[in-house]
Amino acid sequence: MDSEFPCAACPRPALRIDVVERDYLPGHFLVHQVLDDLILRREVEQTFIALLGSGGLAEADAIARAQDKNGILAYCPTCSKLYCKDHWELVERRDGPFLTVRAARCPERHLKLIDYERRLYD
Repeated sequence: MDSEFPCAACPRPALRIDVVERDYLPGHFLVHQVLDDLILRREVEQTFIALLGSGGLAEADAIARAQDKNGILAYCPTCSKLYCKDHWELVERRDGPFLTVRAARCPERHLKLIDYERRLYD
C-alpha cells in the first residue's frame, strides 16, 4: 500500500511512501520527498506511516534520523508541518558538477539545517 501525505501549503503531496519491494533495496521502503528519496528499513514501515497519519511528525522524523542524518526533509520541526519541494527555499551552492544544500527555509521562514550533496553531471 502506497501512502501520500499532503503539503501544508498546497494540495500536492509533501511525502509519498513507496512500499513496493525493490530488488535493489531488499528489506527497505522509499519515502519520496523534497531533494532525494529517504530509504528506511522495512521493520519501521508501519510505525512510521502510522505516526505520519496521526500527526506524530516529530516522532516519525526521529525514526528517519536514526537511519539518515537529514531525517524527513519535507518536515519543518519549528512549525511541525510538511511542505512539498515547491515551498522550500533551498540555500544551495553549485561547485562544478556538485550541488550542495546546507539549509532550507519553509514558507513560514523557519531555517532548517541539512547536509545534502549530489553530483549533477559528469
